[in-house]
Amino acid sequence: MKDVEIIKARNVLSSRARTNLAKRLRVAAYCRVSTDSEDQLNSYKSQVQHYTDLIKSKSEWDLAGIYADEAITGTQVTKREDFQRLINDCMNGDVDMIITKSISRFARNTLDTLKYVRMLKEKGIAEEVIGVDNSENNRNKALELKLVDRFEELHQAVKDADLIVLATPVDSIPMLAVKALNLVNEKQVVIDMGSTKQELSEIISQHPRRGRFVATHPMWGTEYSGPEAAKHGAFIGRTVVICDHELSDPDALALVEWIYNTIGMPIKYMSSEEQDTHTAYVSHISHITSFALALTVLEKEREEEHIFDLAGGGFESTVRLAKSSPDTWIPIFKQNKYNVLDVLREHIHQLQIFRRMIERDDTEGLRSMMLRANSIKRILK
Repeated sequence: MKDVEIIKARNVLSSRARTNLAKRLRVAAYCRVSTDSEDQLNSYKSQVQHYTDLIKSKSEWDLAGIYADEAITGTQVTKREDFQRLINDCMNGDVDMIITKSISRFARNTLDTLKYVRMLKEKGIAEEVIGVDNSENNRNKALELKLVDRFEELHQAVKDADLIVLATPVDSIPMLAVKALNLVNEKQVVIDMGSTKQELSEIISQHPRRGRFVATHPMWGTEYSGPEAAKHGAFIGRTVVICDHELSDPDALALVEWIYNTIGMPIKYMSSEEQDTHTAYVSHISHITSFALALTVLEKEREEEHIFDLAGGGFESTVRLAKSSPDTWIPIFKQNKYNVLDVLREHIHQLQIFRRMIERDDTEGLRSMMLRANSIKRILK
C-alpha cells in the first residue's frame, strides 16, 4: 500500500469547496479487488484498514467514508454499488477528495476514468485548460476572461494535455494537426473544429498516428471572433459533425463522442467530402451572400445616407454575417473552392430568375418561386 494516487483540486475550487478546504478536507477512499481469491480478499481488507488509518492520521483530514467493492470487474462501473455511491456523494458535495491505490482501482476503462474524474472536477475540482496563441492580446484577454488557466508553446501544451483541440483558421489546421500528431502518445487525442475537412483529411491520411485524430465540426458560430466572442453554453443543442470516424481509433472516437454527448450536441457522421459539400450549401453560401448584400447596400449608401436608418430587423439578420472576419472566411472559401463555386452558380441562377420575373411583372411566377422557397419551413422551424 505504498503508492497512493490522489485525485484533488488543482487551482480553482467552487465556493463550497473553498469553504470546506478552509476547514478540513472530507476525504474518502475507494478500494477494489477483481477476483474472489483469498489473497485478493485479504488485500481488500488491508486496503480498507490502510486508508482508515491514513485518513485518521492527517490532522487536516476528516474521514468521509471508505467505499469498497469486492470481486467486481473494474470495467463495469454500473455493477459497483459502492463506487456509484461514492460518485453520488461527491456530486452531492459530501466528499472533497478521493484517494485510491492506483487509477486502475478507480476505473480500468479509460473513458470511465475521464468521465468520472471530469464529473468530480465540475463539482469543485477545476479542469485545467492550456492555451496556445501567437497573439499577446488574445492571450491576455483569454486569461482575463478566465477562458484558460495558462498558456504554453505548442510542444509543451501537447505534452501536458490529454485532449488537444485545434481551433484556428482552416488553412493552418492541417499543418498544426501534423505537428500535434508528431508529439502525441497512444493515449492522447487530437480534434479540430474547422469548417472544411477534405484537405485536412488528405494531409494526415498517411500519418502513423492518424488514429489519434478525430475530425469534428460543431455547427455553431457567430460573426465575432477572438476571446471576447466565447459564449458559455453555446454548443448545447447544436449539431456536431464527426468526419471519417472509421479512421479514428475506437477509444479516441469514444472519448470525443462522450464529450459532445455530455455537452448535449447531437452527432452526425459524414465523410470529409460529404461534410464539405453540405456546409457549402448551409453555411458558406450564406456568408458570401451576406458579404455581397452588405457591399450592395454600402454602394447605395453613397447616394442615400438614410438607408441604415430605415433598415429593420430583417436586414440586420441578413447582413449580420458580413461582420465576420476575413481571416476566418477567406481560407474557408479557398479550401472549399469547388463546392462553393458550384453553390454560387446555382444561387446566381436563382437570382437571375427572380430578376427576369420582376422585369416581366410575372406575379404568378414570383408566387410559385416564393411558395417553393416557403417549403424550407418544414426543415427550419
